[in-house]
Amino acid sequence: MAVQETNRELPLSFGKMIYWDHGIFEIIPSANTEINLHHVNEIKKIIGRQSPGKERGFLVNRRYSYYHAFSVIQMIDTFETIRAVAVLAETRKSYIRSKTVVESFQSVSKDSSKFRLFRDRKEAMNWLSKKLADV
Repeated sequence: MAVQETNRELPLSFGKMIYWDHGIFEIIPSANTEINLHHVNEIKKIIGRQSPGKERGFLVNRRYSYYHAFSVIQMIDTFETIRAVAVLAETRKSYIRSKTVVESFQSVSKDSSKFRLFRDRKEAMNWLSKKLADV
């Protein structure tokens, strides 16, 4: 199933989120932001309003450099309805930095297969769409 290009942009206090069809949320933090637990709770509230009770996928866009505490990684894994998280790192520098982030997600997750790193946006969106279709 291909992801349609229908979307809604949702502002975040630390960047923006785009809600794509089929329960996929793309998160694009602002440059040099430190993401904290307050931000994760903000995401949780928004996704609850946009697609209540549905399985969801996240595309974490590493377009800009940002930071987060390990507790943020742990909290994301507690979202009951997150089926898959794709981290998009299109540049070499962001890919190298993101590799550690994805490995951290995988090490704390009950299901390490729900986290994956991508260099290609289309591949990431297709993988998310496929993961959500397997529900």
